[in-house]
Amino acid sequence: MTDSEFFFNFVHGQENRSCVQFLRKFAYEACENTEPVLLLGPSGAGKTHLLMALYRRMSAKTPSYKALYQTGGTLIDNIICRIWEEDERYLSCYLGINMLLIDDLSFLVGKQSTQQELICFLKNMQKQSVRVLCAIPDCSIVTEPIVSRFPGTVLQLAPPSNDTIKRLIEFKASRYNLTTPNKKVLRTALASKGNGFLIEGTLKRCAFQSAFAHTYLKEWPHGEKAAGYLI
Repeated sequence: MTDSEFFFNFVHGQENRSCVQFLRKFAYEACENTEPVLLLGPSGAGKTHLLMALYRRMSAKTPSYKALYQTGGTLIDNIICRIWEEDERYLSCYLGINMLLIDDLSFLVGKQSTQQELICFLKNMQKQSVRVLCAIPDCSIVTEPIVSRFPGTVLQLAPPSNDTIKRLIEFKASRYNLTTPNKKVLRTALASKGNGFLIEGTLKRCAFQSAFAHTYLKEWPHGEKAAGYLI
């Protein structure tokens, strides 16, 4: 997790305004509803950014409110280790939490038994009044089993429009003191349909090719995860 994911710097357009408004309202208003929220979208659409922004807001909401952010891989590892070793300590981190945010379940493709274990765990969390939010790739093999067996509010992130992609590139470029990207950079970003991974990579190449690349690279946040609309 980096320190740059907030609601205010999530670049989005009309196509995803309703999703962002829902999560902002959810974060800034007290809510006792335990219905899960399933955030669907293609790779690079901004699912991770929104989960991290929500995690930060809920963690700061009140000292007594406990939110836990984990990747899907970490969660599944804990569940499997608990089963194999019959040791409840693997699940101790989930005791007493109010919200569980799970990021990236793309590895569940074709793993029906693992999906079953995950869904059983999530239902148990819901019985304990834990609010569950999952970021799920827009892949029917993964989404259909989870949505059908663990129903909740489904938020669909759409690929950004061309105008949104242009604003995203300009925002990122200005953040790193880069000059306005050339037409080749813009064409690459538009062809990627707004995939944040490719946009970030394209801007990095632009920095390398710049006459002032050595200045920018010293300030570049090495190891920062670029996902979707991460700014």
